[in-house]
Amino acid sequence: MVVEKIPHSVRIPLTEKEKQEVVDFWGICPASFVEYEIYKYFRGFDVRFMPMSIYLPLITRRLNDYQYTEIMEHKSLFGHLTNGVVHFPHCYFRTVHGEYYASNMEQLSFDQAIAACLDADRFVIKDSLGGSGGKGIEILKLEGKTSVEKADIIKRSVAQRKTDYVVQEFLYEHDLLKQFNQTSVNTIRVQSLYLNGKFSAVTIILRFGGEGAEVDNACSGGVAVGIHPDGTLFEYGYDNQANQYDRKGNIIFKETKLPFIPNLIKHVEEAHKHQFPLCKYIGWDMIIDRHGKPVCIEINSCQNGHLTFQLSAGPTFGKRTKEVIDYCKTKKLYFSKALLRY
Repeated sequence: MVVEKIPHSVRIPLTEKEKQEVVDFWGICPASFVEYEIYKYFRGFDVRFMPMSIYLPLITRRLNDYQYTEIMEHKSLFGHLTNGVVHFPHCYFRTVHGEYYASNMEQLSFDQAIAACLDADRFVIKDSLGGSGGKGIEILKLEGKTSVEKADIIKRSVAQRKTDYVVQEFLYEHDLLKQFNQTSVNTIRVQSLYLNGKFSAVTIILRFGGEGAEVDNACSGGVAVGIHPDGTLFEYGYDNQANQYDRKGNIIFKETKLPFIPNLIKHVEEAHKHQFPLCKYIGWDMIIDRHGKPVCIEINSCQNGHLTFQLSAGPTFGKRTKEVIDYCKTKKLYFSKALLRY
């Protein structure tokens, strides 16, 4: 969500007292109070709301030290390096540093990699590095194509990639998720905090795409709706322009409950504790497949979504916000000063 594009009509200026409360609470003055003004309009003033200008310097690199955690976001390596509790989409092949590998990391030639895909009719191709808001993701639908036609289409698609990428199975999701949008892969974002030996699912968000979209991201036209731990949706959802919705078609959010949420939280908790303990704060993009199994599409240990999510479900860290601040104050922030690292 680009703050500058949010209309002034959905902002309430902070009082001088409220501004001072923000500075006193976080120990740093935000670059702007605009985000607080938007939160105040929709949800009332709460000092625990966290603007991006505080999150980036004070929180993100101190909760998750990138020298240990950055590789976990590499989409080509993610499912292989962290295989265990959490389930991932099947990988037909992946590229790392321009070379090709099978699901089990056996090295392949390019032709062998393409051949590994030809028995399936749908694929998801993702850039492995960078990318956000659904960028770098392509869904190939090749039903009715011959193996030769499939191979040609896949080759043309991957030839346009300028970085590492991964070719994965297309996931068919549970009807309870599909009801929100038939064209997009609709996901559950679980933002989990594992800090001081304690786990919390601090924010849970349903994301579904806009009409005709294939991705669910708010910045790509989708809507985000908060979810309570029991699976009940919050009353309102928001898009990237801070437009507020209380329903999708005939689905009224506050009257809707996703019964798989409590078990999904337990699944994420086990995975966070046993597979990702070095990451204190993780944004998990999960789906429930058509067989009812939770599948992790990717994790985010860097910028885990901000304005839209907090509008949808409240302050990111909720009642643990002060604990997070106190922890981060004990950690030094390291920057690489070299243009070239060896």
